[in-house]
Amino acid sequence: MREYFGIDFGTTNSAVVGNLGRHSTRYGVDDEQPFPSLVAVNCTTGTVDYVGRDVFDKRLQLAESCRIFSSAKMDLGEGKSWMVGPETWTPERVVAEVLKGLKKRVKERSHGASLEEAVIAIPVGFPPKKRNALRAAALEAGINIRGFVSEPTAAVFQSLEDLKQWPNVVVFDWGGGTLDISVVKIHGNVVQEIATVPKTLGGDDLDRILAEWAHAQILSQKGGSKLPFSGMDSRDQDMLLAACEEAKRKLANHDKAAISLQRYGEFGSVDLNLTDEEFISLMQPKIDEALATLEEGVIYRARLSFDQVHILMVGGSSKLKGLQDAMTKQKWQFSLSKNSDWHVAEGAARLASSTGKYVSAQNVGVRLCDDTVYPIIRAGQTVDHGKQSATFGLIEDASNARFVFVESDDPDGRLTSMNRTIGHLVVPAFGFTNEPIHLESHVDEDLLLHVTARSQAKGEKPAPVWTYPELRFSYALPETT
Repeated sequence: MREYFGIDFGTTNSAVVGNLGRHSTRYGVDDEQPFPSLVAVNCTTGTVDYVGRDVFDKRLQLAESCRIFSSAKMDLGEGKSWMVGPETWTPERVVAEVLKGLKKRVKERSHGASLEEAVIAIPVGFPPKKRNALRAAALEAGINIRGFVSEPTAAVFQSLEDLKQWPNVVVFDWGGGTLDISVVKIHGNVVQEIATVPKTLGGDDLDRILAEWAHAQILSQKGGSKLPFSGMDSRDQDMLLAACEEAKRKLANHDKAAISLQRYGEFGSVDLNLTDEEFISLMQPKIDEALATLEEGVIYRARLSFDQVHILMVGGSSKLKGLQDAMTKQKWQFSLSKNSDWHVAEGAARLASSTGKYVSAQNVGVRLCDDTVYPIIRAGQTVDHGKQSATFGLIEDASNARFVFVESDDPDGRLTSMNRTIGHLVVPAFGFTNEPIHLESHVDEDLLLHVTARSQAKGEKPAPVWTYPELRFSYALPETT
């Protein structure tokens, strides 16, 4: 029997789960923790010394001899590179090493299975260039990406049987790099996304706040230098960030934590204590920001009240001290899984092994001159990746045809005040009245909506493209699953 794999490639940690029939396997480290998304590259040779848990456990020592790469997910597709010894390193190369580490973990712990193909979970609205870069990194690691799924949707499928008692579920997925809010309706084995809100706010930002605070305490204690944290050597910054991250983890179960370094640049040894009162005070603005994002998704996007939803909390940052107390104070219904680090990968593995289908959960179209909408894709339309086309006419003498794309509440495109503009496309034209403009659209295998348009009078010139990465879907699992 074939084993199907799901991967949660995270900013801070990554996880891979295999699904064999009705049995799933977490390919974690010895304590069933996920695989840290860390790579240590030797500063002299430019080659990999350690990956994953080995880097996490030895991070402070390795900082002396290695360049520690973390949070490479955030830099995917940005064109960045770093020279380490004689070697050039890119985010894609770093990500490939993390994925190779996951592949090795499966080989060591499975009974003959090999991680050659997987469904990978990604943040809501993950940009096209990042999806392409992730595919390239996976291929370098010898893994074919069978498909993408949003991280919140994958989390729902992991807990689908438990969540069916609530018709509306809000996934609060707070990881190392992003906060994703996804509001879904559950109808049997069908999960329908009705609203999503992506936000670049994660554990890395929280660690940075702690490091800035710790640096200020060090300046106060040591005196003399006024060097800001950003002016410290990158290795010293990394060591303090690592120490602050460890303190943050300890405070989840203790009322104080130490932040200690044997050497911190010109300041020498560091020994600080962080109490939970100080920690919550430092974190409160970001907790408030996270809850405001949650309210945006529930109240303004989904148009629901909090007494109509249940909140499922996943991701490492969802364990942040002070967060659950703040939600309890609001009298919101929520649950935090004991195994939240594995929720997303397990859901992705379940989808990898299913023969279900994606269906559009929203109406997207072109706003016409009379403010009605020409539909491009309708809610309820099965995604078959085929192209659809239409021809429009220019109504004025202009050098460009301007398409405005909207999300509409009405699948038939009738005039409605609830239309929301989601994008634009400018197409070069000759400018004569009724000049035909040909438009094509399709949803690709990465679940991106692509729209191209060109004047038929402009010949074979490259057509401008608009790509929409936030298309919402329903996903239906087979009834026998």
